[in-house]
Amino acid sequence: MLGPLYWFSHDERYAQEFADEVTDFVLSYPPPEKYTSDAPGPWRQLTAAAPLNGTWLDAYNYFLPSGSFTPQAHAVMLKGFIEKARFAVRNPNAVNRYMIQLAGIYNVGAYFPELREARDLREFAVQAMEHAVDDEFYPDSISKELCPGYHGGSRGAINRIIDSAALMGYETPQKLFDGVKATYDVYPLLATPLWGLPRFGDTWSAGDIQKVFAAIEGRYDDPVYTWFATNREQGAPPEFTSTRMPWAGFYVMRSSWEPEALYLCMDAGPMGRDHWHEDFNNFECYAYGEPLISEVGIYSYTQSKWNQYFRASHAHNTVICDGYSQKRGGTGPFEVNAPRENDWHSDGVFDIAWGIYDGRWSAFDDYRGKSPTDLVATHRRDICFVKDSYWIICDRLASAGEHLWSQLFHFMPDRAVIAPNDAPAGTDDPGRANIRIIQIDAVSAQIITGREEEPPQGWYSAKQGEIEPAAMLSYEQTATDTARYDTILLPLPPGVEAEISFERLPVTDADGNSVSADDVCALRIVTQAGTDYFINDLRQSEIGPANGIVKRAGPVVTDCRAAVIRLDAEGTVIGASAVGATTLTLDGKALR
Repeated sequence: MLGPLYWFSHDERYAQEFADEVTDFVLSYPPPEKYTSDAPGPWRQLTAAAPLNGTWLDAYNYFLPSGSFTPQAHAVMLKGFIEKARFAVRNPNAVNRYMIQLAGIYNVGAYFPELREARDLREFAVQAMEHAVDDEFYPDSISKELCPGYHGGSRGAINRIIDSAALMGYETPQKLFDGVKATYDVYPLLATPLWGLPRFGDTWSAGDIQKVFAAIEGRYDDPVYTWFATNREQGAPPEFTSTRMPWAGFYVMRSSWEPEALYLCMDAGPMGRDHWHEDFNNFECYAYGEPLISEVGIYSYTQSKWNQYFRASHAHNTVICDGYSQKRGGTGPFEVNAPRENDWHSDGVFDIAWGIYDGRWSAFDDYRGKSPTDLVATHRRDICFVKDSYWIICDRLASAGEHLWSQLFHFMPDRAVIAPNDAPAGTDDPGRANIRIIQIDAVSAQIITGREEEPPQGWYSAKQGEIEPAAMLSYEQTATDTARYDTILLPLPPGVEAEISFERLPVTDADGNSVSADDVCALRIVTQAGTDYFINDLRQSEIGPANGIVKRAGPVVTDCRAAVIRLDAEGTVIGASAVGATTLTLDGKALR
């Protein structure tokens, strides 16, 4: 605050205070040769380098004209710049923090060319950042942290070097200029209808994609970038709607590029190099201009009951077992060296993706997965988007013995959530878009809001260190060895009531033997628009390879991995698709 106060008032008292403070700071905290975990605050790897990208340069320029910023104070502050840059060179961090260090090192070499080591600092930073561009991002274009919010920090550090070079008259680092373009491609892939990002991991806010592209308008000749930058007025939208990111394990099911679009993003990938949560098979859902099923925040980076709650499976739209959270933190995988395969199908009739968590579970506050536990359980989740109407979630759960399973859905604090005994649960806000969560089997919904006992549940964190109650729905069932949930997510425009009926179709194999609903989910779903048939063979994980197992479900016969058939209100087939199939018939008639 001293800088702006001085800039607008020219009151030398502010300048004198700054000179005193910066002198005391630099002389009182000499840099250690090597970073240690108990290093004083000024010599943490990130906190030492981050000011070189903003606050220290701003302050230096605010007070440069002042007589109170004496040559002696000036020299001390330059000493501080040099010490910070050298410390960053000696003590590299990781992920976005490393890239911020490199940008800070470059800035010292660029803004103070009179320093003997200025050129060495610039060259070191550029070469190291070139390697980081190759190493820190997947071919999907996203940072290997797999945290959409922190992706912008990595991208911003690259841009900082490019911008500083241009500002100070140095040659543009061409490899960085070319390499940073790919980091922008992640935004159209993940963009929500409100032009934010899914808040997976430590993503503090959804952000504003329009501002991201407006900041580089004209830099690249890309009509999609222009379309986002100009708020749909120029350029062209992406050619795709639904899409997959097989390295990240993100699957986006989207009806259109309009603000009212239906949108769901599922996370079935590795944890990421940093900023991870225990949220495998988690998702966010939007429709009709509203977030409907949401992420609920981060709280802080300081280990505490609340920090660990918001990282645990309990605070995500997934499943917990016996009150235990997934516990990948002790084992990963944090990073992968190959993309997922046979993980996705998308066409004009339906999208489908799958993920399997088969690992340890333990208490929500076992942050690093180090507490002993005997619980090993499997959560298999398929999500299908029946375009452009609703989603179907198939959860298959397994663990030896009797267990209490809880399927969780979270909502923003301003949503009214209902769970009537005789109708589906969901949100119930007049004049707003709503969602109904429809369980095919009889599983009752429990609304939990602001429960404080351990494990806490039903909370939202908007900012650092803040919490407030937010309703969640928990569908609980006790089962032995295996359990299942087949769930329809039905989004509703404002003022529209749910008009839907459904039945589970019995399934038989080619010999007429009964097939369990645990193995094949077969549904008939009726809405005002017509009748849909959904077949999902959960005996096969992969999507794409031939299934080869004939099954009959009501009037449908197929050997698919998954299929959707859509009829209008008059019973005419208006869409049919199958993946992993050689045959698909309805009432004995072959469908294409």
